[in-house]
Amino acid sequence: IDRNNRVELGWSTVSEYNLASFEVERRNAAGTFETIAAVPASGTSTSIKSYGPVTDRDVSYGHTYTYRLRSIDRDGGSTLSNEVEVTLDDYFGIAPNPASTTARYSFNIGNANAAVELFDLDGKLVRTLYNGTVGGSMTLDIDVTSLANGTYTVVLRSGDQVYTTPLHVRK
Repeated sequence: IDRNNRVELGWSTVSEYNLASFEVERRNAAGTFETIAAVPASGTSTSIKSYGPVTDRDVSYGHTYTYRLRSIDRDGGSTLSNEVEVTLDDYFGIAPNPASTTARYSFNIGNANAAVELFDLDGKLVRTLYNGTVGGSMTLDIDVTSLANGTYTVVLRSGDQVYTTPLHVRK
């Protein structure tokens, strides 16, 4: 899962026999599954094969999505995987973007320690925006008046998770 308003799906097979393709399916609002992507299979293999990511950008924060994988044999038969639910309850966003005076960075990572830093395009740390404990949702105002026009990256680190969001400055 990528928390920047998309879901990335990947899978692996241990072996394959006469396999033609995979279809990634998502449950729609009516409760039926629709194919959102088709991926060719290796066919026949006795080694581990990894597939993806398949990116689903038709998602919104605060919602839960259910996915499954359909394996299709060359003879037309198919097998369904178990269903997997993905909840997009973390939120990361900057508004306005581009910003000319102040940008507001909002995020929700639950209760955790976090560091939020601003980097330029060369990867140089411009400033530390926050370092401490987050109690759920948090909003930081970023004063961009002293920054040159250009693109910056807001990096949020929490445990072993790293989230990045671009920030565009235009005056």
